[in-house]
Amino acid sequence: MTKTLNIKIATNCFTSLILILVGFYIFQVGSITREKCLAKSHKNIIFSLVEYNKSLSVNFSKASSLNNIDNHLSSNSFVKPVSVNYIEVLNGSVVARSQ
Repeated sequence: MTKTLNIKIATNCFTSLILILVGFYIFQVGSITREKCLAKSHKNIIFSLVEYNKSLSVNFSKASSLNNIDNHLSSNSFVKPVSVNYIEVLNGSVVARSQ
């Protein structure tokens, strides 16, 4: 009777150990899967932020270029035109600038 009791206790301990190890394995697989999904999500976010940064860089360079042009025009005494008049040149006519 003692031998069968020891076998039952050993079997119960072994079964409990196996169940604990299987549960721990399932927990680890779930944790690894979750971490991979988070890493992929963060990688996508980083990629979109890099693209947005490139767009902002281009927009900033355009804006600074326009500011430089505006500063250059104002420092060289250029004025904004009020109205524009065009000269109509007829076919076969030649226009020359006199000095």
